[in-house]
Amino acid sequence: MVMWHSFHYALWNKADLLEKQLKWYKTAVPMACDIAARQGFNGIRWMKMTDPSSKEAPSDVGSFIIWQQPHVIYMSELIYRARPSQEFLREYADMVEQTAAFMASFVNYDSDNDRYIIQGACAANESYNEETTLNPAFEMAYWHFGLSIAQKWRERLGLQRHAEWDEILAKLAPLATSPDGIYLPAEKGRGIPDFVNGIPAEKLPEMRPVDTLMASVLKKQTVLFLYRKARKANVSMILFMLQELLLKICWLTACCLSRGSLIKKKCKRLWCVQLKIGIGPEDLGVGIIPHWQ
Repeated sequence: MVMWHSFHYALWNKADLLEKQLKWYKTAVPMACDIAARQGFNGIRWMKMTDPSSKEAPSDVGSFIIWQQPHVIYMSELIYRARPSQEFLREYADMVEQTAAFMASFVNYDSDNDRYIIQGACAANESYNEETTLNPAFEMAYWHFGLSIAQKWRERLGLQRHAEWDEILAKLAPLATSPDGIYLPAEKGRGIPDFVNGIPAEKLPEMRPVDTLMASVLKKQTVLFLYRKARKANVSMILFMLQELLLKICWLTACCLSRGSLIKKKCKRLWCVQLKIGIGPEDLGVGIIPHWQ
């Protein structure tokens, strides 16, 4: 969640505050390298849930989430734009490079349709699991952005662009849309209608995994890894889990109190503020724009 909580500092002339967090990522590189190597990918794979030690926190879904992967690239780019310098580029170039290397190795080539796809991952909304989800929208947009910025970093340092990355950018599957032009949360996933054949979601048969081998291998590796880690749990990890439990208890208590208060006030209407943060490669503005389409 570092994007929601910290990225704005670079836009508020407080890039130094954001860089403090970026420096932590440098300390976590060895652990992130181990995760990618264990799962058979290149580069470094950033953990979704962690603690100050950079270890993966216990979770039944965290290890399958990938939307956090380009954060380091986005964070580095924001700081560079706030105060551009070759020194900053050189300091974080390798971390940006290795982050993009994982992204390039994670996509799969769909030879039937001559395109690159994302599968075997849990979508950012965590409603579409890693076994049946194909081309989740947020991840597809963020992947294009991350690889595009990584290529720009190479150019700024006088290096040639990666030909493989350019091919992926050119052939990355477009965002799935409904017949009336509404972007879908994913191309395939539970609850998403089959617009091509006109079949409502509730009438579709139970979905089969889009890539059984990838999902099952990752799941077995992750479960085994977490089991081994649990046997060697240290004090900091136990405290981390207790803290998470305490936060959940406090949240549930607050919800119950709020509910009682609302009933007494005859259910007054609540308003929520929706934040929209853009990640387009050409403009860090409002909304997510699929520039490659």
